Amino acid sequence: MKVWVGIIALLAIVLVAGFSVTINLLHFINDLIAQPLVIQFPKGDLYLLGLIVTGGALVLSLVVEHFFKAFFTRSFVKLVSLIIFSGMALAIILPNAAHFFIAQHMDEQGYFQCDIRSSKNIPKLFITYVKSNEDCH
Repeated sequence: MKVWVGIIALLAIVLVAGFSVTINLLHFINDLIAQPLVIQFPKGDLYLLGLIVTGGALVLSLVVEHFFKAFFTRSFVKLVSLIIFSGMALAIILPNAAHFFIAQHMDEQGYFQCDIRSSKNIPKLFITYVKSNEDCH
């Protein structure tokens, strides 16, 4: 019973985080297409994306380990380990690489970074780009 509770809790966290990241990234892509005066790049969600991959692999591993022991082989453990380490690497590399390319693209489109409207807090890290100084207040 305790195993199910842990698996369900971790799965719920992964699903809710995945839904949130998807919504925020779709909103950002829509803004890139529409080009409003203010665009927020959700860099924190890209960190979370790597952790979602890692959490999903952990959920899969727990389910297979406790309920489908026949499939819990050495090759399965290697696969899950690869996914977990890939998710951690994704959490480190993707946000910074995306920020670099997004900053270049936004500069080409006539936007500049507005530090006043950006958030540096890790749970909700986003970078705000604006078209004019008036929009940066």
